[in-house]
Amino acid sequence: MDPSTQRHFRHRGPRDDGAPVLDQGQVTRLITALAHDIRTPLNSIMVTLKLLELKHGPKFDDEDRTDFARLRTSTRVIVEWLSDLLDQVKMADGGMVPEAVDFVPDNTLASCVQVVRPLAAEKGLGLEMDQGADGTFCSDPAMVQHLVANLLSNAVRYTERGRITLRTRLGEDGLTVQVEDTGVGIPPADLDMIFDDFYRGHGARGDGHGLGLSMARRTARLLGGDLSVASEMGRGSVFTLRIPSLSSLTDEGHYLCSAGHVPGEVTR
Repeated sequence: MDPSTQRHFRHRGPRDDGAPVLDQGQVTRLITALAHDIRTPLNSIMVTLKLLELKHGPKFDDEDRTDFARLRTSTRVIVEWLSDLLDQVKMADGGMVPEAVDFVPDNTLASCVQVVRPLAAEKGLGLEMDQGADGTFCSDPAMVQHLVANLLSNAVRYTERGRITLRTRLGEDGLTVQVEDTGVGIPPADLDMIFDDFYRGHGARGDGHGLGLSMARRTARLLGGDLSVASEMGRGSVFTLRIPSLSSLTDEGHYLCSAGHVPGEVTR
């Protein structure tokens, strides 16, 4: 651990058992520092894997390709874990505030499809985009993009055959995005729990951490909207994101959503 990370271990005072106690700010700084310390070498590994694939990929036999794909996937999953962990910490610490920008949702979300398409192709899944939001919309495009990419990756994780469809619609009440899959579905008894931290549902594979959906809903609410789900066992699930436009400013300089919800206030 480097010295900058070690400094975050300074504690507020002893617990009853004599162990150090970290306050919320110290916990946030510690987790952030550790995550960055880990992510730097992981990014180097990903670059190295890419270079090795370009140089030696044509010489790989089937076993080599399988092993290499496992390495690449495992590294990518850890990077995603760290990214979600950092976002979770920022939200808990009030450090994530939407930045309102005019953008075209279809253009922004098409890039999500391109990023997730190789993951779907590895499982033989179709991935389609039904575009209906080609007008200008005011919100935080980075947050929307990350949220939808999270939903698409989750759909790939829980779908073994069939297809995944991303639908976008833009209207007077804001932006609606749906991610529909033909996966295993969610048991009715679990529908109220899937947005809880660390929930992992029926049919979960080994590469999930149970934070993705809880963070997706928090992000949706941070943007003044919400995220809901409808599902049927054996037929699949539909996740629906609805967010209003970030259209005006308060005297304090915060963007107000058209629904009257101040971004930055996360509700459960």
